[in-house]
Amino acid sequence: MGSRKDLYNLAIQGRTKVLGEKERDDYLRSCGYWDRIPMDRYEMRFIIRTGIYHVCSIKGRNDPLQKASLQNALTRFCSDYLKNYTIFGIDLGNAPGIVDTFIWSFCSRRRYGICGSVPRCGECPLKETCLYAIVNTSIHE
Repeated sequence: MGSRKDLYNLAIQGRTKVLGEKERDDYLRSCGYWDRIPMDRYEMRFIIRTGIYHVCSIKGRNDPLQKASLQNALTRFCSDYLKNYTIFGIDLGNAPGIVDTFIWSFCSRRRYGICGSVPRCGECPLKETCLYAIVNTSIHE
């Protein structure tokens, strides 16, 4: 049986389907591979709504309907905007998996539910900088 490192290396190469992509990346992130982003609908919505995708995607090479494009945008966001911000000594610029955990908690009904299927922009501490909140506020004023 292979090790976590073997699974990680296969995941980087896109050569494993074990557990399913999200579950595999969730497992690896839980083992300390902070570059793994187990993308689901919560993160997808957040990355698009806030404008992270629009600012950090590579023009002409990404598709907001593809998880890999959203993962790349979040990774780029972390390296461009969160470098040298640390949590427990871990640089968030190199750890999009930690940022992903915060996003999931912020969006999930099981946690805070702020940016879920029906966003609660009025309660959101990011409303002043979120593309979705800014556009919807200006339309409805």
